[in-house]
Amino acid sequence: MEPRLVPIIQDMGPKKYLKYLVEVFQVTRLEKLTPGGEVIFKLLPNQDFTLYYVGERPEKVLVDERGLRVLMPLRWSILIFKYENNPTNVEVAYSINN
Repeated sequence: MEPRLVPIIQDMGPKKYLKYLVEVFQVTRLEKLTPGGEVIFKLLPNQDFTLYYVGERPEKVLVDERGLRVLMPLRWSILIFKYENNPTNVEVAYSINN
């Protein structure tokens, strides 16, 4: 199964966009990663999901027995993981160079 990866184009900076996400969505997980780090999103059976990203495209995205594994790019990126049947709850992982 190939995960759906959708880019979001934003004109606001990454820190401002993160603040916007927390204000607008019900963020159930907010995880800061180092550039090049890996994040795993747990998958629920029979649930369609979408992975959105802002900034650089993730290096690698794959599904295995542990869930959706994403390798962050070496530059900044924000990932937004969302189940299609629950559009207001999202999980966010990000790596932003200060």
